[in-house]
Amino acid sequence: MTNLNQNVLDGVWHHLAVVWEAAVNKWWLRIDGEFKGAEVYSQWLSIHIPEGDLIIGQNLNPANTFMDSFVGKITSFNMWNYKWEESAIVSLAESCGTQPGNVFQWHNIRKNLHGEVKVEHPSSCM
Repeated sequence: MTNLNQNVLDGVWHHLAVVWEAAVNKWWLRIDGEFKGAEVYSQWLSIHIPEGDLIIGQNLNPANTFMDSFVGKITSFNMWNYKWEESAIVSLAESCGTQPGNVFQWHNIRKNLHGEVKVEHPSSCM
């Protein structure tokens, strides 16, 4: 798998798309529409969304510190419950698309931020 930090820690906006396919227990990563790698998990994982919290950018292990947190900017985080076609992911990356997810929508996430989060207006992906 490509080192993610080498691809996105350059001070410019990047579109990241992670596709998880439970039927084959595999995920794919695209950065700016370009395929960067895929990985099969050795143990079976299931992603289901019961009522609860979505945590973005923080490790859930209580022994970890703030050093394990995401540092950077996020905009237009959306989540869908279906697999997008590769061409649609590329188009979304190229267009700075804002199509709302059907599981999580950025405008709802933005309203429910917690922790030391600085909101920057306007948020821009270009």
